[in-house]
Amino acid sequence: GTCVSVYIPLSDTAAPISPVSMEPPAERQTPSPALSTANPALAAPSPFLKRRVLVVDDEPGLCDLACIWLQSIGHRPTGVNSPQEAMEHLRNEKFDILFTDVVMPGGMDGLALAEQAVKLQPELKILVTSGYADALQKTGDTHVIVLSKPYGRNELKDAIGKACLPHPAATPTA
Repeated sequence: GTCVSVYIPLSDTAAPISPVSMEPPAERQTPSPALSTANPALAAPSPFLKRRVLVVDDEPGLCDLACIWLQSIGHRPTGVNSPQEAMEHLRNEKFDILFTDVVMPGGMDGLALAEQAVKLQPELKILVTSGYADALQKTGDTHVIVLSKPYGRNELKDAIGKACLPHPAATPTA
C-alpha cells in the first residue's frame, strides 16, 4: 500500500511538525455484527462501508491525491502508476473497486485494464476517470461508472458510492 504524509504550515513562524494519521477511528473499522445478523437486508454491502480500492493513474501526484481522499472518507486505497502494476496487485489481493484513469502509456489503457481485472475478480466494481468522460458515457456500458476530470473529493466520494450500488441487471425482480 501507499502511505503519504502531508505537512502544511499553518503560519510563517516555525513550529514542531509531527505526522498526522489519516486512519479512521477504530470504532468505524468494521460494521456492527449485531446490525448485519439481525436483519439479512442489512448484511448486503453498503456503498458507505470501508472498501478496498485499487487506484491506477500514471501521474503519481493524482494517484496519491485520490488515495488521500479515499482514505479520508474511510476506504482502504492502494495506489499504483501503471496497468501492469495493477494487474500484479489484482492477482495477489482482493479489491472491491478498481478506480483507474483511462488514458495511460504502455500499451494498456484503463478500459482494457478494467476488462482484464473483472476476469480475475468478477465482483470488482469499476470506476474510471478521464478528461474525455463525455465520450465514455456515450458507450452505454452501465457496469462502468465514469468520473469526469477534473474532480474533487466530494465527486469522488459520490462516484464510489454509486459504483457500490447494486447493478440494475443484478437486482432481483418480483
